[in-house]
Amino acid sequence: MAFIEGQYSKGLLAGGMLGYVMDGKAETAWIGLDKRIDAQRNPLKLAASNRLTKSGLSNAIAKGIDGTHLGETEHDLATHHLRLFHLLLPIRCGYRGAKE
Repeated sequence: MAFIEGQYSKGLLAGGMLGYVMDGKAETAWIGLDKRIDAQRNPLKLAASNRLTKSGLSNAIAKGIDGTHLGETEHDLATHHLRLFHLLLPIRCGYRGAKE
């Protein structure tokens, strides 16, 4: 809500959220994030018929960590539209030195 209420986004046209998915189940986290955002449409001031969608920039991360998700939402604030990018990064035990 800090983006929506202006603490992070006063006048900015875009912002970003980064989520580490500690159990590595990024697809499950993505589905849950979509449901949570949709359930909070009014407080989040989502633009009409907008929801979490795969970002057009996803191709830029296609060769990154398997399971990474990049999405966007558009918010209709009183003064401007705000586009938020949502990046989910899966973290797996045993992956590149992570402790099990």
